[in-house]
Amino acid sequence: MSEDLKAPSRAQRIQVRLATTLAAWAVAYLIVLALLVFLGHKLESLPPALNALVFTGVLVPLMGNLVMPMVSVAVNRRVINRPQTRKPERTHDEIPQSGAVVQPHPARHAP
Repeated sequence: MSEDLKAPSRAQRIQVRLATTLAAWAVAYLIVLALLVFLGHKLESLPPALNALVFTGVLVPLMGNLVMPMVSVAVNRRVINRPQTRKPERTHDEIPQSGAVVQPHPARHAP
């Protein structure tokens, strides 16, 4: 099976979920902080329900349409497409055919 079509491992799926959650939380935190800094004095006079409406009205569209698609692409690229750290398995082309003589590796069999 091609490396491009190989499904991510369980560990990679967990890493993707964790990284996506942390990135989404960090961006949401920054958006709320910016709203508080720039609009906090104007929003404090509003009732809590309207205050929440303003915050969610800004946060949800930004997160859903702008931030999360970019975060998903970045995290998947970083976690799933990173180079392998272990040696890949041998392919069928590398396995000697029956009757072929296999020479031992000199470093492994040195006295």
